[in-house]
Amino acid sequence: MTQNWLEWALRMSSGREMFDVIHALGAFDRYQASKGIMAAATVVARAAEARGMRDVEIQTFAADGAQCWWDFQAPMAWTPVKATLSLRHPACTLDHQREPFTLAAYSAAACGAFPLVWLDAATDLNGKIVLIPAADYPTAGLLAHLEQRGAAGVITDAFARFDPHSGRYWRGRLELPPGCRLFAFSVLPDELRDLARADIAADVEIVIDDEAIMPVVSASLPGMPGEREIWITAHLCHSRAGANDNASGVSAALEVARLVQHLTARSNTLRYPLRVIWGPEFLGVAAMQYQRRHLPGPLAVINLDMVGEDPERCGSPMCVELPPARLASPLGEMARTLMQDVFALTAGHPGSWVSVPFHGFSDHALFVNHSDASRNCAALQLCHLDDRFNHTAADLPDKVSVTEMKRTVAVALALTMQLQALAPEQIVPPRPIIPPEPNGVLGRWAGPLNLRRLIQQLPTPLRQALESLIARDKRYLALLHLCAIGADGRRGEALLRESADTVGLALTVETTALLGAIFAASDYFQICTATHTPGGEPYGSTPAF
Repeated sequence: MTQNWLEWALRMSSGREMFDVIHALGAFDRYQASKGIMAAATVVARAAEARGMRDVEIQTFAADGAQCWWDFQAPMAWTPVKATLSLRHPACTLDHQREPFTLAAYSAAACGAFPLVWLDAATDLNGKIVLIPAADYPTAGLLAHLEQRGAAGVITDAFARFDPHSGRYWRGRLELPPGCRLFAFSVLPDELRDLARADIAADVEIVIDDEAIMPVVSASLPGMPGEREIWITAHLCHSRAGANDNASGVSAALEVARLVQHLTARSNTLRYPLRVIWGPEFLGVAAMQYQRRHLPGPLAVINLDMVGEDPERCGSPMCVELPPARLASPLGEMARTLMQDVFALTAGHPGSWVSVPFHGFSDHALFVNHSDASRNCAALQLCHLDDRFNHTAADLPDKVSVTEMKRTVAVALALTMQLQALAPEQIVPPRPIIPPEPNGVLGRWAGPLNLRRLIQQLPTPLRQALESLIARDKRYLALLHLCAIGADGRRGEALLRESADTVGLALTVETTALLGAIFAASDYFQICTATHTPGGEPYGSTPAF
């Protein structure tokens, strides 16, 4: 039956319909709370209705930066209406409406002529635009330093990406903290060279609309009464065009739902209802989890994030990111088997696939790191690794492969149907509660874990040291995440060793000491004492699993 589902989905999935959605979404700058993401949500809701889904709804949430869902804070509304920077000599204009990624996300509004200065050549930055070449672009503390010195804005080519195949640079993503008083422009190396030869000032006009709300689209297919749901998630947010990240995942989720609806229209064979969620990454899922906290959580989650990469153009393999090993769910092995089979069925087309341990860089993380263990479930991700065009203006529909989209849809559909035959305890086997050891480490937070907030609340020296590690190798972020969700009362040394082995990191004495200091300093961790008995704390101190 599994082989039949895969073959049927490969044959019946519609490349045209999927690409229609990808092209439609690519017209919008889909910042987390913007006019663009609201327009995209409307496109998705209409597409879900057209595909026969039920209870299609666009939930809306205030985007005022004040509302919270546990540790997750609502985004600030931010839509760039106009963003230009002009020079007279040489004549040059940067225009965000013409060139996506030109304006840094969450830039402040501005209007006027601003002097241009190089970071390393000026003592007075007040009211000036600071030019920073990629080679000199530091990360830790830079923006706060520039704000303190009164700079008006930043221009850098640090995020430009060179594509050796086309021999050109593509503009890359630059993002400022919400509420930042700076504006910033992401430029190409030749544009920065023009600026170096330019007049002493540039004319800037940035108009920001701050009236938007944050939308989350939800739609379902019915199952048996009283059964927990299976969820498919795909984040909707991204700068335009964001074809693979993540219009591809949004479109694939719609196609999976269409095919499931087609399969079950006559026989009503779904045991577990299927719900699909599209919204801003992390925040949309956290908002929905909070809103639905009085209802049973999902039984399993399939997250689709960057699923369409053309393997030859993007240079990235398809990936199954497994659930955390401590969950002991068969979901990961089921997905691995299906992925192997679907690549065998499509062997005449280019591409490869891998599986990796849990890293938790997308929405699936919030279903395995909840402080209340009963809210966690089997969750995995289908994605692509190391797309050379990710977070650049080159992430266009021409980088999406119809074969890769069909492979994704086939695996997600077959996995959804396979789960219908399993009992809940087979999908998420119960785990025994192990008493904590003296001086062991427990995770301690409310709701799903907000890893970014954990890092932001660290003492400055620890935060900057950790951010430097993560900037060098993102696996350190996965390591911290695994330590948090695995903090079940074991001693820190054992927790670190297991987590580092999982993500393939060899820890130095200095790194081990840094992470130990984080365990001791962060409110998100609790060190057990001989007299401490877990329970009764204001936050969930039970292990995530």
